[in-house]
Amino acid sequence: MNYREELLEILQDINSEADYETCQDLIGEEVLTSFEMVMLVAEISQQLGISIPPDQIVPENFRSVDVICELLERLAEEE
Repeated sequence: MNYREELLEILQDINSEADYETCQDLIGEEVLTSFEMVMLVAEISQQLGISIPPDQIVPENFRSVDVICELLERLAEEE
């Protein structure tokens, strides 16, 4: 399943001023704060029904929309 559109909607709800489409380092460029990361993980769980285990909540898995989508697809397959 492609989670891109749903993920972009969630991200826009969290911070509508960020350019998620082109940013390649959401963490390094401080587009997502630690608080927003917590919100993102909670919203993904609530809206998409995908729980992200604590050991997967690392900067490498949240660098860009594409990387987050890959994580979601991988986790969805494991469930």
